[in-house]
Amino acid sequence: MKKILLFSTLLLSAGSCGAQTFAEWFEQKKTELRYYAEQIAAFQAFASDLAKGNSLVSQGLELIGTITGNEQDLHRAFFASQQTVNPAVTRSTPVDEILAYQAAIADAFRQARQRFEESGMLTTAEQGYFDDVYTNLSKEIGKDLDELTAILTDYELTMSDDQRIRRIDRIYKDMQGKYVFTQSWIAQVQWLCWQRAAEQNEIETMRNLRGY
Repeated sequence: MKKILLFSTLLLSAGSCGAQTFAEWFEQKKTELRYYAEQIAAFQAFASDLAKGNSLVSQGLELIGTITGNEQDLHRAFFASQQTVNPAVTRSTPVDEILAYQAAIADAFRQARQRFEESGMLTTAEQGYFDDVYTNLSKEIGKDLDELTAILTDYELTMSDDQRIRRIDRIYKDMQGKYVFTQSWIAQVQWLCWQRAAEQNEIETMRNLRGY
């Protein structure tokens, strides 16, 4: 009888402990389920925010791409306009005068050299020096004309209309200066030839007067 009572007591105790353990386990699982539910809800909210963020980023990138594309189009149009020559630039600049100065300089040296050579008033070394001056001047004129050609040729230089006009005006002034130098230089050499011719005439006159 005592053994039966002891077994019953132990069984009730075990059952009580088992029921308590199961209740605790069930409550723990309920807590875990609530935690998982909260995590799922939080993840869903994060996923929704992430989707919205991705959409905003995508829209922003599209906008940036549109702006960048438009800006690039503007840049291309700007550079294209800088590389082509406006016909008004040619009409409003002294291009013809520059070419006229170049031709006048070449003609002046050609005629002067012929006169000096025929006069015989310059030595061989002096004649060579005169030719060297013209050669060096012609090289500088050639550079001016090359620059002028580049300025007036499409896609050679990237410049605005104002920049082209200023450069052409500078070339014009340089060419004008070269023309003034040419006239002055030839006049000086011509004066030297006249002086020498006058001295020779004076010597010849004295010889004739003195009879020898």
